[in-house]
This record gives sequence, structure tokens and C-alpha cells, in this order.
Amino acid sequence: MNKLGIGIVRAFQFLILIFFTFAVFLYYGSILMIGLSVWLNLTEFLSFFGDFLSPIVSLGVFIGICYYISRLPGLVATFLAIGIELIRFGYSSISRFGALLAPSRETTPATNP
Repeated sequence: MNKLGIGIVRAFQFLILIFFTFAVFLYYGSILMIGLSVWLNLTEFLSFFGDFLSPIVSLGVFIGICYYISRLPGLVATFLAIGIELIRFGYSSISRFGALLAPSRETTPATNP
């Protein structure tokens, strides 16, 4: 394979790597952002406690909600398994482009010993 073909395959591998990295960060980051938004909304909802005490009380409520959610059977394992499958799918996609660079057996002449 010539250098231009190798460069194109490497560029596609890099683009796929960037895409799946973004997808994994988006997947796990969305859960973090949901948690932060719940905490912010609880702080606004409990604002009658005052500006100082409201975030502390809402943090306690938020930790209680997170504890309850974490106790649901199989939820955390499912959440992690989906992310790991996304990582594996990205790795296999990059590997398939890497297989294009491997020399094909059809193009090499067969030698008889």
C-alpha cells in the first residue's frame, strides 16, 4: 500500500478515535451533568433555608437520592456495561481499519519450497 493510502487509513482511524472518545465522555458526562442539575434544582427548591444552609441541605438530600439509586439491583452494573461496550465497539472499529494496512495474502506471490 502506498503512503497516501496509509495516511488516509490513519486519518480515518484518528477520526474514529476522536468520535468514540467524545461519545464515551458524553455518555458518562451526561450522568454527572444530570446529578449536578438535580443538586442545583434542589438548592433552588430549598432556598427557604437561606443562602448558606440551602446547598448543604440539598447536598444531603442529593446524596440520599444517589444512595437510593445505587441500591437498585443491577443499575450501576448495567450503566458501566453499556459504557464498556461502547469502548469495545470503538476499539474494534479502529482495529478493522488497522486490518486494511496488513498485507493481503492474495497480493503476495506464493512460493513453493
